Amino acid sequence: MNTRTGWYLLGVGLVAGATAALLYAPQAGSQSRRDLRKKGARLLDDVSASSTRAYDKTRSMMRGAQKFGKNCLSGVAAPADMLRRASR
Repeated sequence: MNTRTGWYLLGVGLVAGATAALLYAPQAGSQSRRDLRKKGARLLDDVSASSTRAYDKTRSMMRGAQKFGKNCLSGVAAPADMLRRASR
């Protein structure tokens, strides 16, 4: 088993354990369901915010890589263009 699979299984186990603990908590079922809904909504908001930040950071890094690539190629493209004109 590789490390990534181990972390995935640990995460699944933690979620399953937390869910079981909430379901067997000594409180009314309606209160438990309400708490689960609230926590689920918070989790969804957190995941949404995290994915938005990851998307924005990835987009920013890609733009930076594009600029870097264009800068690198601008020095290469000029001599190639001159060679092409000279061979005509």
